[in-house]
Amino acid sequence: RLVAVPCIVLLLLKAFRVAELVPDGNTIVLISFLSIAAPAALTVTQLAQIYRGDVVKASAINVLTTILSVITMPLWCVVYYML
Repeated sequence: RLVAVPCIVLLLLKAFRVAELVPDGNTIVLISFLSIAAPAALTVTQLAQIYRGDVVKASAINVLTTILSVITMPLWCVVYYML
């Protein structure tokens, strides 16, 4: 989630030159891209609780992806501007 999906989306954004379609496109595309590279949503834990799923596992995934995103999101910003 934090590596594969952003990698694919970044390649597509750069291949189709989406940032060139509007003024300030680089900023707009970077913000949209960072939302894709963000950690798993907290609603997963809430839904697991409502539907009697594995709340502990959902919470662990949420915490782990949030901690890892502290590292991956700045890296994705660097990669975005390097391409």
